Amino acid sequence: MASLLAGATKTAHHLATSLLSAAEAKVGSTIPVKVPVKEDDAQKTFTFEGIKGKNIFVGVPGAFTGTCSAQVPGFINAYEQFKAKGIDNIYVVAVNDVFVMKAWKQQLAPEGTRASF
Repeated sequence: MASLLAGATKTAHHLATSLLSAAEAKVGSTIPVKVPVKEDDAQKTFTFEGIKGKNIFVGVPGAFTGTCSAQVPGFINAYEQFKAKGIDNIYVVAVNDVFVMKAWKQQLAPEGTRASF
């Protein structure tokens, strides 16, 4: 049973990664800005409409997955280096709800981070 579940999880992650790769935003491309996003509070939403400048959007298939949990800390740790190069903010975006994303952010950056999840 465990190997069946592991296989299904691996297949789902591969499919999600493939879809994200196919929908990859290129430098200078536009993204939907009026979609409501939640970060720290399930009752409070914001949109990307007011965001200006240069920003990094890291789209991941899911929080707490091995691959994503290994890659996102690199963006968190390099936050100040990105700022020095003119990046205004880093946004980590996934399909998970606000509670999962908040817990994942706390796990990846227990001391806190200015990157938005």
